[in-house]
Amino acid sequence: ITLGGESALGQTIWIANTREGTVSKIDTRTRAEVARYVTGPTSLTSPSRTTVGFSGDCVVANRDEVGAAVKFYGGNCPDRNGDGRVTTSGGPDDVLRWMDDECMAWSTPVGAVARGAAFEVRSELDDPAHEYVWVGSTTDQRILEIDAATGELTGRVIEGTLPLVVFPYGV
Repeated sequence: ITLGGESALGQTIWIANTREGTVSKIDTRTRAEVARYVTGPTSLTSPSRTTVGFSGDCVVANRDEVGAAVKFYGGNCPDRNGDGRVTTSGGPDDVLRWMDDECMAWSTPVGAVARGAAFEVRSELDDPAHEYVWVGSTTDQRILEIDAATGELTGRVIEGTLPLVVFPYGV
């Protein structure tokens, strides 16, 4: 989207590679895959849906029996090990092991068959624009709120009780 000659959105798209247990970061200007990240400790995590926040960060929902929401930084990844450089994927042929990529921010268990996911920006008294992520577990029929900065569950949950049914799926 371009407004007044300025891009209103970033130039990155995130694609879940379900069978490989990875998510790809693609530069939409060059159509090049600039990074690929594993989304869990095995290739059976079954990443399915992605959502992108205003900062360009991505959260991917894993559909495996644990079900997790995993956040990756869209840019400005931290040098967590303090070696003077950011250790991260350089493309589809440079995929690091689980927890070795410094562009992975956090992983939060949310329940089996995590599907629908969305970022929310909310104004608060001490923070004018705080991001949260909502991720649904289809098996548990609930939607959980996660603090996008920390990966901590906030305790806010939407659960279905008859006659209301919650079936988070996502497209």
